[in-house]
Amino acid sequence: VNHYSSTKYNMCKPTTTKSTTEESNGVSPQSAVLKWIYLFATFLSIFMVGWILIYPSSWLMGFSKHHDAWINKTLVEPYDGTQIHPKIVTKYAGHPEVQFTHTLPGAVWSAAIPFQLHKGFRKTYKTSHRRVGYCFLCSSLLMTVGMFLIVIKKLTFDYDYEGLAPPLSKFEEIQTKCTILGMGVWFAFTSSMAVLQARKKRFQSHKHYIYRHIGSGLWVAIQRLLIPAFGPQKNPEAMRDSFGDAALIGFVISVSLGELAIYLDRQPGKHIKTQ
Repeated sequence: VNHYSSTKYNMCKPTTTKSTTEESNGVSPQSAVLKWIYLFATFLSIFMVGWILIYPSSWLMGFSKHHDAWINKTLVEPYDGTQIHPKIVTKYAGHPEVQFTHTLPGAVWSAAIPFQLHKGFRKTYKTSHRRVGYCFLCSSLLMTVGMFLIVIKKLTFDYDYEGLAPPLSKFEEIQTKCTILGMGVWFAFTSSMAVLQARKKRFQSHKHYIYRHIGSGLWVAIQRLLIPAFGPQKNPEAMRDSFGDAALIGFVISVSLGELAIYLDRQPGKHIKTQ
């Protein structure tokens, strides 16, 4: 009898499943990964704001004697051919059309990201979300114009090493320009699609294009973080190649994380409410 009662009790006892465990914790695995992607994107955004506005702040080149002297002391004088060429910063002096279309708007674009991605901010402050969104997308448009100006005016990284490294072959030069322009076109396309989807009130699709747009731009921060990890290079040519490789790796990582965020956001299990 006792055995029968025990068996009957066990048959009626609710089974703890992975789903109920997630519900009791209040967070699904998809939500946890999305949170980490958000935190990583926020870190990259803060890094870029600091890079643009604090140091090396290339948008100030030619406008501040104090800033130019600081760059000369910290970047130009110590340069020995094994690090990034200081031209990555100094070349923008005398090019305000690039500084104020591509570089400075990048700070606005980056600063908006943590707010635009935060679900609580979007729901609680809807008007502010729209206004920050306008600034975000307007700065994106300016950055795209600036990116094309950089190519037209030969301010891309491969020109930083003229006289220090063998010039790129004609094929490599065309490949570099096409890659940079392709990145610019994708950056512009994703922002345009985000606007179009919002106007059509397809807000889920709008959000996903924003994810893609952010992924198409934050690769610059990943690149900047990867370069020191590569360490000093044996000569300027190797450093130039490492700079380009870091850009491609950063782009792949950033775009992939954007697509991963979209995939996870589409999963049904992610909408479990927190306690």
